[in-house]
This record gives sequence, C-alpha cells and structure tokens, in this order.
Amino acid sequence: MDELDFMLGSWTLDYKLPRSFMATEGGTGKGIGVLQRALNGRYVFFDYSASGTFGQAKAHGIFAWDAKEKLYRYWWFEDSGANLVATGNFVDDDTLFLAWQDTEFQGKKMRCQQTFTKQNPDRFILRMECSLENGVFEPVLEVTFTRSRNRS
Repeated sequence: MDELDFMLGSWTLDYKLPRSFMATEGGTGKGIGVLQRALNGRYVFFDYSASGTFGQAKAHGIFAWDAKEKLYRYWWFEDSGANLVATGNFVDDDTLFLAWQDTEFQGKKMRCQQTFTKQNPDRFILRMECSLENGVFEPVLEVTFTRSRNRS
C-alpha cells in the first residue's frame, strides 16, 4: 500500500469532461477530496464531493492490495447508487492503471480504464478512457488533484 502514498492527503479537484459519447457537450467542475489510510493501513479510503456542469456528486472509494492475486482492487460507491469495481497495478513508479469491470452506459456494455499519475508531490492526475463496441478508447474524464494548502 506504500505505493499509494503520493495520493494521501486533502485535495482540491478540477474536473474536465471532454466531448465524448458520455458527454456530448463536455463539461467542467470543482471539488474536494481526501485520501487516507484506514484499518491498520490495509486500505486507502477516498471520499470526495464535487459539482459542475454534470451536477453534484459525492462518492466513497476503497483501495486494497490483494496479496494472493498481486494486484490492487478498487471499489467505488456513488451517492447516485452506482457502485463499480476495478483492478490493476502500477505500470511505472508514478502511474497506477485500473481496468473497470462490468461497466455500462445507457444500457450498453463498455470497457473503461483509468490511471492515477503522480506529477509532483503536490499534484496528480486521474484520467479515464472508455470504449463501446468499436474497441476504440476515448477520453471521458480528467481530474487534476492539487494538494490543499491546509494539510491534514
């Protein structure tokens, strides 16, 4: 779990939703988030709230290391009632790659992948790409995490 240390702390979030099959007009938003260790350091909890052109949202995420499978598991729970599961690992020292399971958009199955990439000690970027039947991934979300000035 030490590999996730770059994500720990309190953050301001800047959202960009590029034009895509998921957001034909694109969009922007702002939010706050906290990532912290929990349960004897075996998990990292991620809590956030945001608002923007997409409306308002709150969610809770849980990262865990699966020692048997040698990968990270990530559970995502939204206030909308949506809940998703992803698995993945680090592709280099600064980038966690996750593949989402059983995702849908407007009743169609799709594949989504996400990266968390460290830029520097006070900034990292979450990028998400998704693909419908054609297999071509397109960007659907980018969130820049900037460490809050009042560190907690």
